[in-house]
Amino acid sequence: ALEKTFKAGENKPAGISCGIHPWMQGKLLVRDNPYFVLTNDQGEFELPNLPAGEELEITFWHERNEKLTKASGDLQLKGGVLKLKLAENQTAEAAFVFDPA
Repeated sequence: ALEKTFKAGENKPAGISCGIHPWMQGKLLVRDNPYFVLTNDQGEFELPNLPAGEELEITFWHERNEKLTKASGDLQLKGGVLKLKLAENQTAEAAFVFDPA
């Protein structure tokens, strides 16, 4: 059996696979909070019920190229991480440019 130890705050998924069937593979990400989302077929997602008034760090990840490059509007994305603080009942919307090469 293969073992993987996750460090606290680690935001990169670990690869998992079958040693006998190499096409059977996936990703595993262990989180210590309930905030996790996958995009739909159009690359859209929602993260509802984020805590207001707290400094948030949202990490974006893609298996081909882990670096998302640019966010639109007032939100700044650096190294795949978006930092923001939401006021009570505030929503934030942004578009991101990603180079899958």
